[in-house]
Amino acid sequence: MPGEGRRPRPGTLGVGGPPEDVPDALLTPGHIIKTNNASGQNYLPHRKPLTRPAFEKQFRRWLRASAGKRLLGWLDQGQEWAYRPVRTRMFVERQVGAGRRLIDLSMRVLGGEVFLGSCALDFKTEDVTFGYFWPDGTPVADAGAPNLPEGFTVPPVFHEAVRAAERLGQGVDYLRIDFLTDGQTLFAGEITCYPASGYGPNAWYTQLMYRRWLETLPLSWPLSTPQTWHRRPYIAAFRRWLDIRRAELARESLPAVPKL
Repeated sequence: MPGEGRRPRPGTLGVGGPPEDVPDALLTPGHIIKTNNASGQNYLPHRKPLTRPAFEKQFRRWLRASAGKRLLGWLDQGQEWAYRPVRTRMFVERQVGAGRRLIDLSMRVLGGEVFLGSCALDFKTEDVTFGYFWPDGTPVADAGAPNLPEGFTVPPVFHEAVRAAERLGQGVDYLRIDFLTDGQTLFAGEITCYPASGYGPNAWYTQLMYRRWLETLPLSWPLSTPQTWHRRPYIAAFRRWLDIRRAELARESLPAVPKL
C-alpha cells in the first residue's frame, strides 16, 4: 500500500463530455465510462459492449435526465439537493482487477466508527449477491439481502477497509465509504453522505444504525458550526425535534448490536 492512510484509486483517463468526444480507443474492454450524477450510470465494455451510436444515445439520455433534475429539483422530493450545483460530467477510468472477480465493500461510518459494512459480488448486474456484516466481519443475521455464495467470508482487506473508513470518517456524523478489492489490493472508491438518497431498508439493523446516527448528528455542520441569525430558529427547532425523537426511541425496544 502506498503510504499510511493512502489507497490506490482507479486511474482517471478523462473527464468531460459530450459522449461524441470520447475516443473510440476508450470504448473498449479495460475501461469504465460513467457519469457523476446518478447511481448505476456506468458503461462496462467488457460486460456488454455497445455500438458507437448506442453508446452516444445512452449517455445523451443520462446527461439530459441530470439536467432536467437540476431544473425541476422540486419534482425529486427535495432529495440530494446539495448535489444540484455540481456540474454533470462523464468520467473515463481504467478498469481495475481485469479478469478477476471484484468485491464491492461499503462501510457505514458514524462519528468515526464503522457501524455496519457490506460486501457485494457482481455489483450493478442482474447477478448481484449482497450481504451485511458487522465491523468484525461476522454476518448480520436475517439481513434480508440477496444471499452471497454459501461459505462466503469477508476478505482479509475487509478489516483494512474498516480501519481506513474510520480514519476518513473522524469528526463527521455519517458517511458511507466505498472500496473495491480483488481480495488483496484495496482500492478507494466513493464517499457519500446520501446513501440510498437518505433512505434504506426498514430492517432492525438499519433502525439500530439510525438510532446511533441521532447520537452523532451534533457533529453535523449545521449543529457544530455557528449559524447566521436567519438559520438559528430552524436549528433550535431541529435540536428540539432531536431531543424528542431520542426520547421516543428510548422507549422502543430493538435487538442489541452483538458485542464485537
